[in-house]
Amino acid sequence: MKSLDIKYIYAQNFLCFGPEAFELTFKDHGNIVLVKGFNLDVVDSESRVASNGVGKSSIPEIIVYTLFGKTIKHPKKINHKDVINNQVGKGLKTEVRWGDFRAVRTRKPDTLRLWESPDGIWDDTTEITLGGQPATQKLLEEKLGINYETFVNIVVFTDNNAGSFLECDASNKREIVENLLSLDKYKGFAERAKNLKKEKKDAIKVLQIDYENIRKQLEQSKSRIKAAREQESGWTVQRKSELDSLLSKISSLKEQLELTSEGTEASRYHEAQARIEELNSEIPQAEAKQLKIQEVLDLAQEKSSGIKQKQNECKISIDTVSSSIKTLASKIEENQKEIGRLEKNEGATCKFCLGKVSKENYNKYTEQLLENIGALQVEMGSENEKKDGLSSKLKAFGDTLSKISDGISSAKDNLNKSSRELSEKRKELAELNKVEKPQGKDIKNQLITQQMEGLNEQVSAKKKEMEGDTPFKKIIDELAEEIETRESEFNSKNKELDELEKQLPYYEFWSVAFGDSGIRKFIIDGIIPALNSRVAYWLQFLIDGKIRLEFNNELEEKIERNPSDGDPFVYYAMSGGERRRLNLAVSQAFAYVMMLSSGMCPSLVFLDEVTTNIDQIGVVGVYNMILELAKDRQVFITTHDQNLLEMLDGCELISLEKRKGFTNLRKSS
Repeated sequence: MKSLDIKYIYAQNFLCFGPEAFELTFKDHGNIVLVKGFNLDVVDSESRVASNGVGKSSIPEIIVYTLFGKTIKHPKKINHKDVINNQVGKGLKTEVRWGDFRAVRTRKPDTLRLWESPDGIWDDTTEITLGGQPATQKLLEEKLGINYETFVNIVVFTDNNAGSFLECDASNKREIVENLLSLDKYKGFAERAKNLKKEKKDAIKVLQIDYENIRKQLEQSKSRIKAAREQESGWTVQRKSELDSLLSKISSLKEQLELTSEGTEASRYHEAQARIEELNSEIPQAEAKQLKIQEVLDLAQEKSSGIKQKQNECKISIDTVSSSIKTLASKIEENQKEIGRLEKNEGATCKFCLGKVSKENYNKYTEQLLENIGALQVEMGSENEKKDGLSSKLKAFGDTLSKISDGISSAKDNLNKSSRELSEKRKELAELNKVEKPQGKDIKNQLITQQMEGLNEQVSAKKKEMEGDTPFKKIIDELAEEIETRESEFNSKNKELDELEKQLPYYEFWSVAFGDSGIRKFIIDGIIPALNSRVAYWLQFLIDGKIRLEFNNELEEKIERNPSDGDPFVYYAMSGGERRRLNLAVSQAFAYVMMLSSGMCPSLVFLDEVTTNIDQIGVVGVYNMILELAKDRQVFITTHDQNLLEMLDGCELISLEKRKGFTNLRKSS
C-alpha cells in the first residue's frame, strides 16, 4: 500500500524562509495545530506586531512545491524564480519525507532527487533519482499515487475558493477524480489503444493505396498480355493464310505441269523433294523420341531389378521371422503342457534344475512357468508385428513392381511402334531419293518447275517460321512473369490487409473499454453514492445538513435545500461563505473516497483562513468539522477569526516569527 504519511519538511531560501533553514517534524505535534505568525518587521505606533506576511501559508507550499514543482496559489502565474527568497536570490532547497521516501528540490542549481528506504537511510544505495527532472518528477508522482490537482484539493484549503473542485470545469473534475481513484493507468491504456488503433488505420490506408496500385498494375499487365496474345493469334492466322496461298499456287502450277507427260514427271519429282525435306526433319525427331523411350525403358528395368532384389530379401526375412514365431509357439506349448502335468501331479521334476519338486512348491513353480509363457507371448507378439510390417512392405514392393511392369510393357510397345514408324520413314526416304529429276526440254514446263521450286522454298521457310517462336513470345513470357509477380504481391497485400482489418476491432474495443465511457466511468459511477453520502456527512457539521449537494454520474452537482423545496441553488449565485463550506465538504469527501479506493489518505490537512466570509454560526460548524477530521489526520489551521481562535484556545500552537525579512520558528519564552 502506498503511504501518504507526511513526516518531515525542510525549506531554505524558499519564499519567506531564509538561509537559516526552517524544518518541521510532524510526529512531534498533535492532531490539531494552530499556526500563528508574528511579523516583527511591521509594528504600529502602539507596539502591536502584525501577523500577516509571516509565512503561515508557506508551510503547505513547502510540501506542494517539493512534490510537484508548483505553488498552491496561482501556479500558472508564479515562476520558479519567484519562489526563491528575494533577499538571497539563490540556493533554494526544499525537502519532504513521507512513508519510505525522501524528495529534495533545489533551484540555482536546479535539481530534483528522490530516495526510497524503509530504514530512513538516504545515500547512494537508496537513491532512485532518474536522469533529468521530468523523468524523476514522473517517478515521484507514481510513488505518491496522486497528482497536483488532486493533492491540493484534498490536502490544502486556502483562503479563497480558487482551485476548489466545484470551481473546476468538467474535464478537470474528471481528471481529479480519476487520479484520486488511481485510474490514470486506464487512461494511459485508453490513449495507448487509441494510438495503436490510429497506427493500424494509418497502416491500413497505406496498404490500401499499395493494394490498389498493385491491382491496377495487375489489370494493366493482364490487359497487355491479352493484347499481345491477340496480336500473336493474328500473326499466326496471317502466316497460315500466307502458307495456304503458297500451297494453292503450287497446286495450281502442279495441275498445269500434269497436262503433259513431261510435266507429270516434273511434278512427281517436286513432290518427292518436298516429302524428302519433310522426312529429313521428321527422322531425327523420331530417332530422338526412340532414344528417349529406350532410356526410360532401361531406367524402369533397372528399377524393377532393384525392387525384385528387395522383394527377395523381404521374403527371406519373413521366412526367418515365421520360423522364430513357430519356435516361440512351440516353447509356449511346452510350458503349458508342463503346467498341465503338474496340475495332474504327473512327475515332479523341475525342467530348469532337473531336481524333485515338492507338492508344497507346485504353485511357485507354476507361477514361474506362467511368467515364462507371458514373456514368450510378448516376444511372439513382437515377432508377429515384425512379420506384419514385412508383409506390408512385401505387398508394397509387389504393387510398385506391378506398376513398373505395366510401364515397361507400355514403353516396349511405344518403342516397337516408334521403330516401325522410323523404319517406314527411312524406307520411304530411300524410295523418294530414287526419283530422278527429269531433263525437261519444254521451256514452259521448266519455267513452271522453277516457279514451283521457288514456292516450295517459301513454303519451307514459312513452316520453319511458324514452328519457331513468334515475335510476341518474349513479350508474352515477360508479361506472364510480371503477372505472376504482381499476383503474388497482390495476394500478399490482400492477406496483410485482412490481418490488419481483423485486428482493428480489438483496438476499437480496448479504446472504448478504457475510454471515458468504459471501465473508468464504471468505477466513477460506483463511487458516486459513497461520495454523496460523505458530502452529506460533512455538511451535517458545516451547515447542520440544511443544504444538500449531490453529484450525478457526470460529476455535475445539484445543490438544494434539505428538505427540497424544488428550487435548486446555482453554485455561483450562492454566498462566498456557503460556497466555502460546500467546497470544504467536497474536498474531505474526496479524501474519504480516496481512502476507500486505494486504502490511503494524506496524513495532513491544511485549513488556511478557512472561515473567511463565514458567519458565526458557520464558524461553529467549521470547528466541529476540525474536531472530526482530527480523529484520523493532523489538522493545521491558520486564522484571524476571533471566534475560531477562542474555540481553539488551548490547542497546540506553532508560532512563526519574521525578522529582517526572514521567517523562523519562534522560540518559546
